Amino acid sequence: MKIRDFDFGAEDARNLSLLSEEEKQLFLESFVIPEAFDIERFFDGRKYFVYGGKGSGKTALLQYIRILCERDLEAFTHFYYFQSTFSDKQLARFRKTLAGRPNEEIVNDSVFSADEDARVFWRLFLLTQISRLLRRRNMTGRHAETFFKSIEAARLISQSEQNRKRYPSLETFQLELSKNPSLTLQGSFAEAGPSDLETYIEIAEDALEEVYLANSPIFVFIDEMEIYKRGDDGDRIQVAAISSLIRAIRDFSERFEAGDIRIVAAIRREIVDEVAEVKYEVHRIVRDRGVELDWPKSVKSGTHPLERTILNRMAVQDPTIDTSAGITTNEINIVKARYFQQGYPTNLIDKTWYRPRDMALLFELAQNFDGSMNFFRRKTLTENVLPDLGTRLWQDAKSGLGVKFDPIALSGIDKLLRGGRRNYTRPQWLQRIALLRDQDDYVATLEDSGWDNVLQSLYRVGVIFYSATETGYKNFYFRGDPMPTFTSDFNIGVHRTLWNELALH
Repeated sequence: MKIRDFDFGAEDARNLSLLSEEEKQLFLESFVIPEAFDIERFFDGRKYFVYGGKGSGKTALLQYIRILCERDLEAFTHFYYFQSTFSDKQLARFRKTLAGRPNEEIVNDSVFSADEDARVFWRLFLLTQISRLLRRRNMTGRHAETFFKSIEAARLISQSEQNRKRYPSLETFQLELSKNPSLTLQGSFAEAGPSDLETYIEIAEDALEEVYLANSPIFVFIDEMEIYKRGDDGDRIQVAAISSLIRAIRDFSERFEAGDIRIVAAIRREIVDEVAEVKYEVHRIVRDRGVELDWPKSVKSGTHPLERTILNRMAVQDPTIDTSAGITTNEINIVKARYFQQGYPTNLIDKTWYRPRDMALLFELAQNFDGSMNFFRRKTLTENVLPDLGTRLWQDAKSGLGVKFDPIALSGIDKLLRGGRRNYTRPQWLQRIALLRDQDDYVATLEDSGWDNVLQSLYRVGVIFYSATETGYKNFYFRGDPMPTFTSDFNIGVHRTLWNELALH
């Protein structure tokens, strides 16, 4: 096969096409199951969070669970993405992509004005989506009808103030929820308060517990929501919104664990850590009821799981390789010998942040260089693809730092690193700070955060490595190494792939 004939997947799993049975089968056969993952715990409701760093494969794992629960449980599924996770250009492109994917949609995550708004919003949001899915399944029965009416009443009450402003002369309403004549809701736009909203939500939850799904469960998948610091009171409300969503999913899952309705959500690890600084309970909920995606350098010999994300996919697509009985070391070695020069793709891993996203991006880029060839050249995998990877890593680093630092502080961090040294001793780092702090107001603002905190944040997102002066061993957080204190002598350095992006040319 030519290199151009391979499908290496998508850098962002949101863009994966998984509609046809062939596409699903390729995905399932080549998927590398993360360590400590047990799908039965998601099937039975004991686990309902997937968390990890940006690009660690959270969305791909949600898709893996979705395909298996459709196949093995005959489940009815729906996938929700939050609008805040897309740039304007990405959102426009993704909306076009979703046109052919009826069981996936984008949610406009509202801007909340208070903590209470977020708590009520998520509780009502989850129940509203379940109501929509049950109606699409033409669910009938007394309890189902009570649930539908109660949720619609709650939704209208939540919008009553807005409706009174838009339609001041409108006093009553009549709403048909479906073609079923018994599902007609009548009411008025009279004053309605929080207690009425709570009452209807509770009635809906009680009714939903009695709805029988006839062994055909519903799985709702919620992709990650973002936080970006702005340096105002909105930061606190964003944290409250995330924490309220996590609690709402926990409360829903615990209440309906015995039923056939499941909610599975992806949460970024940086956001969990940030929210936990304010509301530690959230940290405990996610860790107790979730699975962390981590791809440390755990394999000292043999094939690393991240290599397999590429090699498995190539083995499945090569028609001369029989993978009907699974992919073993023999099939992996055939792919390595046929399509790679010695030492690759193993030597690529240390140039990444140990993320499936990095591997997919690298091979998408490499395909542009070597598409007409029968194998990947060493130069392509060592030189040609790294500049673009460095650019992407820095974009992701700023996204991770944006959870903790506002835009002014982010500009200060950029100026602190850009055009500096690749390696620093402690005295050299302090000298760099002193020089730029006096020259640049953005850098000076970082002093409020604490310089040790800045270093820890850079280490946590993968920008720098740390080595103790006595051993010289390079520690990387994404590789599973511990968090240093940065209070004694140290050597730090910029990740090799990021260095080209941050160096001044």
